[in-house]
Amino acid sequence: SAADAHIVDSDVAAGSGGGVTVEAENTSTLDAKIVNATTSGAVAVGATLAFNTIGWEPQNTIFNLIDTLLGTSIGTEQPSDVSATISNSDIDADGNIVVQASSTANLTAEINNKADASASALVGATGASFGAVVSMNKVSSAAEAYTFGGSLKANGTLTVSALDSPVIAATVSLASTAQPSNISPFSNGNAAGAAGVVALNDVRGGAEAHVDGSTADINGNSLIQALEDATLNATVTSEAKTSGGNTFGGSISIAASGLIATNTVLSSAIAYIANSTHFKTTNSGTVTVNAHNTSIVNAEVVNAITSGASAIGATIAFNTIGWLPQNILFNTIDALLGTSIGTEQPSDVKAYIQNSTVNAAGAVAITAQSTADLTANVSNKSAAGSSGLTGQTGSSFGAILAMNRVSSAAKAYISGESASAGSTLTVSAKDKPGIDAVVEVISTSTIDSTSPFSDGSATGFAGAIVMNDVRGGAVAYIDGATVNASGNVGVEALEDATLNAELTTEAEASGAAEFGNGTELAANGLIATNLVLSAASAYINASTCTCGAVSVNAQNTANLGATLENATSSGETGIGATLAFNTIGWEPQNLLF
Repeated sequence: SAADAHIVDSDVAAGSGGGVTVEAENTSTLDAKIVNATTSGAVAVGATLAFNTIGWEPQNTIFNLIDTLLGTSIGTEQPSDVSATISNSDIDADGNIVVQASSTANLTAEINNKADASASALVGATGASFGAVVSMNKVSSAAEAYTFGGSLKANGTLTVSALDSPVIAATVSLASTAQPSNISPFSNGNAAGAAGVVALNDVRGGAEAHVDGSTADINGNSLIQALEDATLNATVTSEAKTSGGNTFGGSISIAASGLIATNTVLSSAIAYIANSTHFKTTNSGTVTVNAHNTSIVNAEVVNAITSGASAIGATIAFNTIGWLPQNILFNTIDALLGTSIGTEQPSDVKAYIQNSTVNAAGAVAITAQSTADLTANVSNKSAAGSSGLTGQTGSSFGAILAMNRVSSAAKAYISGESASAGSTLTVSAKDKPGIDAVVEVISTSTIDSTSPFSDGSATGFAGAIVMNDVRGGAVAYIDGATVNASGNVGVEALEDATLNAELTTEAEASGAAEFGNGTELAANGLIATNLVLSAASAYINASTCTCGAVSVNAQNTANLGATLENATSSGETGIGATLAFNTIGWEPQNLLF
């Protein structure tokens, strides 16, 4: 969808308090709810493919499937666009001049897939279940408001505003259960359950507002603003569960679940006045150029596996803000080896006055503010527990590969020509990137053999490789410009980068018989890389400043808090190893280096 409002090559006059408004609004909404339920006494198979998009060209199912499974970009982006413009026109309004573009794109998707195999008999009851979900949700939107060339004259205010708000709220729930029941304690009740989820969520947005090559005489305040608010909320849950067996052992019970989740946000906000030879406000009118970008990712990924004998679970999670999407292979290599195959495209904010002559009766303010906040909770829990008279065994395996990356930047400046203010003049850039990550892998294997002479064994393996990467930068300056202000002049760049990581791995094996030849083995490995790169720069260069006090302020705050816990418990053999690399102000490097 798209919306476009414009005035082109025209002379427009509005008298008697009348104003001129050019406004375009585009609202795109997609609500999808999918339920797939399969129930059987023996074998249950249920699979769901769901592809939901706003602002992307349609493509065939095969290409959608490839894009989702491999993280490729076969699809063609065509943003849900909105544009409000005045081009090469002379506007004379006795009231206000308003040029506003507003885009809202909301995608809500809920997927439930259940496969349940439950059989009961005196003897010979078995069960097998398989559930799979492939889900892709993509939103792309953009808002643009501007004037180009011509002249703007208003006895009121001037507003050029672009507002963009793309949102995805996605929930995927998969459950695969096999629970045969045999009345006879001597019957073998085999159970197998498998679950698999691949989920891709992609939010892209951009807001831009500007006055380019237009002259302006405004008898009030002038506001040029671009506001971007991109949000992704994703919850993905996969569960595989089997039970059965018999008192005297011999049954097979296995549950396995694999989960791959990719969540990404790309967004920007740009506001500026450029190439204007005359931009003037009177009657205490202010000139404000404001760009604000908020990018949010809230990701919850849960993989739960429960079995009477063997439980296997593996989870891969990639969450990014300000990084171009890449295929799963490259994401995996970056996460495993700490390489930088990925391409950084910061969640960007720019506000500036360039090559223009601006004369404000009131204050002049150029502000750029970026907030990029990623919250990720990733959990993989594998539990194998069996009980019986004799011959009980249990094995569990749990692994997570997780990568969380945030890159953002804010830039505000005045460059070339002149800017005059009847009071204060402020150039401010603020950037606040952050990651809050909680990753948990728990793998337990517990057996309970009634006979103390049983040869049952228990093994539990857990492992996690986690990479968290926060990058940010704030820049504010006046360069090559003549500045006049009745009040103070302030140039500030404030950077506040934060990374909080809580990583836990647990492996447990217990329950081998006291007098039997069984074994208990638990092994656990954790590799964590956490890094923060940030900078702040504020300066005045090659400029003339006639004003009150001058303040040039740059502050860079970088915080990294990492808590790692590696717990291994076994009645016989326990192995645990942890590698941790935490840095502030160091370029990332591969795991070997």
